[in-house]
Amino acid sequence: MTGAGIAVTDADLLAYADGRLDGERRAVVEAWLADRPEDRLRVEEWQRQNAVLHAVLDPVEREPVPPELTAVLRTAPRRRALPDIAAAAAVAVAFVAGLAAGYVLWNAPAEQASLKELATVGLDAHRVYAVEIRHPVEVGADEEQHLVAWLTKRLDTPVKAPDLSAEGLRLLGGRLIPSGDKPAALLMYEGDSGERFSLLIAREPTARMTSFRYTEAGNVGAFYWMDSGAGYALSGPADRNRLLRIARAIYEQLDN
Repeated sequence: MTGAGIAVTDADLLAYADGRLDGERRAVVEAWLADRPEDRLRVEEWQRQNAVLHAVLDPVEREPVPPELTAVLRTAPRRRALPDIAAAAAVAVAFVAGLAAGYVLWNAPAEQASLKELATVGLDAHRVYAVEIRHPVEVGADEEQHLVAWLTKRLDTPVKAPDLSAEGLRLLGGRLIPSGDKPAALLMYEGDSGERFSLLIAREPTARMTSFRYTEAGNVGAFYWMDSGAGYALSGPADRNRLLRIARAIYEQLDN
C-alpha cells in the first residue's frame, strides 16, 4: 500500500495495533488510517483480539510454578533437566499458539465460504426486493414487534431491527428468505429520496467476530461480517462510504 509517497504495509498496521510503532512511523500510519476507515476497522479488530488474548493469557503468565513441577525439576537427574524444561516450554508455546489460532485464525475455508455466500445472498435479495413498489416486505414496520419475534423464532437466533433514523433511513419491514439450506431474515430500510438498503441476518452457529468486508456488483454494494453466532450483510446503492457508516451504526446497536 502507498500513500503520499510513503509505503504503509500490513506489517506496519499490525505493528501499530500491537503498540510497536513510535515517532514518525506511528504518525505516518495514523495519517493513513485517518483517510481509510476500512483499514482502521481492521486495526481496531486486531486490537480487540490482542485485548482478549491478554485477558486470557496474562493471568496464566503471572501464576506461580506448580509445586509438583518444581519438585520434578529438583529431583530429576541433571542430564534430563534441560530436555524437560524444553519440553515444557514447547507445550506452553503450543498452548499459546493454539489459543491465538483459535481466536484469530478461526476463519478457515469453510467460514470463508460462508462469508462469501452471505454477501451473495444479501446482494441477490436486495436486487430482487428493493425494486418492489407495493410488496418490498412481507411484514410491515407497523408490526415491528411481531416481525422481530417471528424472525427470531424462525432463525432460532435473536433478530433486532436497528434504528437507522440518524442515517436518514426508516424501517419498511422485513421478510423471511432462504440462505442456502436455512432461513434468513431480510430487513428493508428506505431514505427520504427513495433509496433503499437491506440488512440480511442469518444464523451462523460457529461464527465469531470478523472484520467488515466489502463487495459490489453493478450499482449495488454490500458490507458483510459475522459476529457472535450470526452473519450480516448490508446492501444498497454502491456508495462505499455511506454503506460503511450505516454498517457501523448497525454493528454498534447489535453489539449492545
